Amino acid sequence: MKNIIIQDAYGNNIELSRIIFGGSNVSFLERKLPSDFLSKCLNYDMFTIDTARVYGKGLSEEMIGEWMQRYHIPRDKMTIISKCCHPALAILPRLNRTQAFKDIEASLKALKISYVDCLLLHRDDPLKKPEEIITFMNEIVSRGYARSIGVSNWKAERIKKANDFARDHGMTPFCIAESQFSLGTRVKDPWHNGTLSITGMDQSKEREFYLKEKMPFLCFSALGDGFFAGKIRHDDMDIKKKLSRTSYSAYYSEHNLEVLKRAEELAAKKNCSVSAIALSYCLNQEIEMGVVVSVSSEERIVENLKALEIKLTKEELDYLTI
Repeated sequence: MKNIIIQDAYGNNIELSRIIFGGSNVSFLERKLPSDFLSKCLNYDMFTIDTARVYGKGLSEEMIGEWMQRYHIPRDKMTIISKCCHPALAILPRLNRTQAFKDIEASLKALKISYVDCLLLHRDDPLKKPEEIITFMNEIVSRGYARSIGVSNWKAERIKKANDFARDHGMTPFCIAESQFSLGTRVKDPWHNGTLSITGMDQSKEREFYLKEKMPFLCFSALGDGFFAGKIRHDDMDIKKKLSRTSYSAYYSEHNLEVLKRAEELAAKKNCSVSAIALSYCLNQEIEMGVVVSVSSEERIVENLKALEIKLTKEELDYLTI
């Protein structure tokens, strides 16, 4: 399966791996992983890292920067995505020019690099005009801090307004988006902080936008925060004990148990894990998708990468989409 290609402000290609290391990984942030773990990811061609200013209050970016420096990782061997303007870093809304520049400058210092390949806005603020937002994001691109820009947890309608304005005024548009998408339908936002999902029948218009615009999409929580990671079977009697509180509250439902059962059937048929089926479900959509995963072992890296080799037919995708 081919990697994702987006373009920078000057028409040059930026390549993203389909399976991306998630910098919000708890084990990573708690320094429980070996110092060369990211090197292992790179050796398996997981050359894209998704991080954010808010992850570990900057610790995620610091650790990535330390790794690149310690192991002499060439800058052009990595594709680095970061995010700015998350509201959790202050009481007041932070989606403005001042905070965007503050975050990206702090990110570059922590990462020990001069630019990120793609900078995403971590949240939207419906009180801000998309025209204003895309304008200051273009200033960041012009400054050389980011090769391209995108959004995380934005509604399609807002992305379209921003991009229409950008194209009408000769600016760089948002070229990629990130939100929750997975095999199972999320029951509720487990963090209660505005994370958006495009999973489920009621989100079909959101998905149609990405297909029509041919805009690549990155999925977080593609394994349902562990619900589809092989930790449980659909008929387990102690599911609540095996899942994290986040996963159980966000994904436990009769609907998702039936989806899990069908994923188990397909996994047995294809001689792979349920997690590989769950990831391949995202990777085989008509929308060009990549998945952000929180791997914590080399074994898990290898298992997840099997998803790249699995081709799900339309009938199989329909069987899983209930």
